[in-house]
Amino acid sequence: MLVRWAWGWLPQYWSNTIAAPRVAALCAMIAALSYAALAGFSIPTQRALLMLLIAFGATILQRPVRPVQLFSFALIMVLLLDPFASLSVGFWLSFAAVALIFAGIHREPESWLVRYGKLQWLLFLGLAPLLILFFGRMSLIAPVANLIAVPWVSLWVVPLTLLSVITLPLSNGLAQLLLTLAGSGMAGLTYLLNELNHLVEPMTLTLANNWLLVPAAAGLALVLFYPRWPRVFGLFGILPAVLISLTPLEEGAARFTLLDVGQGLSAVVETRDHALVFDTGASYPSGFNYGEAVVIPYLRRRGKERVDTLIVSHGDNDHIGGAKSLYEQIVVSRIITSVPQMMRWARVESCHRGEAWSWNGVQFEILHPPSLELPLSENNLSCVLKVTANGQSVLLTGDIEAPAEQLMVNEYGERLRSNILVAPHHGSKTSSSQPFIDRVAPEWVVFPVGYRNRYHFPDASVVRRYRESGAKRVNSFSEGAITFNLCEKCPLIAQSFRQQERRYWHNIEYD
Repeated sequence: MLVRWAWGWLPQYWSNTIAAPRVAALCAMIAALSYAALAGFSIPTQRALLMLLIAFGATILQRPVRPVQLFSFALIMVLLLDPFASLSVGFWLSFAAVALIFAGIHREPESWLVRYGKLQWLLFLGLAPLLILFFGRMSLIAPVANLIAVPWVSLWVVPLTLLSVITLPLSNGLAQLLLTLAGSGMAGLTYLLNELNHLVEPMTLTLANNWLLVPAAAGLALVLFYPRWPRVFGLFGILPAVLISLTPLEEGAARFTLLDVGQGLSAVVETRDHALVFDTGASYPSGFNYGEAVVIPYLRRRGKERVDTLIVSHGDNDHIGGAKSLYEQIVVSRIITSVPQMMRWARVESCHRGEAWSWNGVQFEILHPPSLELPLSENNLSCVLKVTANGQSVLLTGDIEAPAEQLMVNEYGERLRSNILVAPHHGSKTSSSQPFIDRVAPEWVVFPVGYRNRYHFPDASVVRRYRESGAKRVNSFSEGAITFNLCEKCPLIAQSFRQQERRYWHNIEYD
């Protein structure tokens, strides 16, 4: 727009030689490319850039271009540049949003405000299946939030930020002023969105099967894009996803899942009405943490909006790193830990031997440590939890080593016997002593380890001891999340995410 306006003020020779729309399109292409580079060429940015380039290229060549051609070209090019882009959530949400916009555009004599409101409503409903598939939930106030946030960011925050970058070589003071104004705009928007978020809780929809989203998406298409009576048939596609839910666990049954959190530990124990989380994986300086990336999405996919008890076994980052994110983003009723001094951001209880409780007929008992005052290392003061359901049991051991194992062998003897053992200290050679293995006598031993981890866990000597004891072995780096159902008529078998969600590129070979 600016170039077209300015081109008319140039000498007549230039304006008559090259048409203003062509010059404007070329300058817009350069500006779009520069902005995409500034934004880091993320997948949504690539999509927008490619669509703009083909649209402006058509303007320069004076050729008509249809929306479906823009969309198809951008889709093909993004996948050619990065075939793995199809594994990104941003890829699906970005292209789905543009497809909905193109499908919902109608050249009706309506005001721009009405069309903008309709567009937000269309995106809200149209993206619902993808949001529920990827995140297990969707915000009910998204249309209102977008009505405010999109123009706010587009007309205030982004222009002032870019102007501050442009003016930086000319005047530090002016650049700082512009950036301060942009920051105040972003702070105001964040405050407003937080207030809106407190008004309505996000809707969580637990799907019994992801395939239910296929008829739901088809039903939504009928509701959104077909007139009058065909919309009724769309409801028949939507209702199964809403009405069919996960089958609840039986009274006395439990579901144990060791989550795949790389070189770390996090496990979830579910009963009919309760959920317990044992450790939360690691966090990193980049801001990434497994509590937010793995534990919370898993809980929401399982329909759990509350953690009744969180146990943080000890203070190593690969066990405690995601705890704060979990505490901030989901309701946690109770926290038990052996390192209360490291969790001052929450109200916690100290972990000690002898504490026991029951949920829905499932027994929980803390076996270790006897006291946090014992002259033991932090690893050896790890909380140890035993879960018993229908005569089957799981022993979660944190990072205990041989000294703590010997204390437990002396204290409990045969009471340590468990069907499933989470290998102490990820299978370190300082743990899994022979007397401890003999007393536990596990049918299954599970190693929570990262692929090619620098510690070389599990140690070969430890694996050999478990093999000689007759225990079946499974690890998280090759199987992903590992689930055991502890119920009256359930066979005790390891159900791994990698087996249940097999893809040809996994190239899995089993003995």
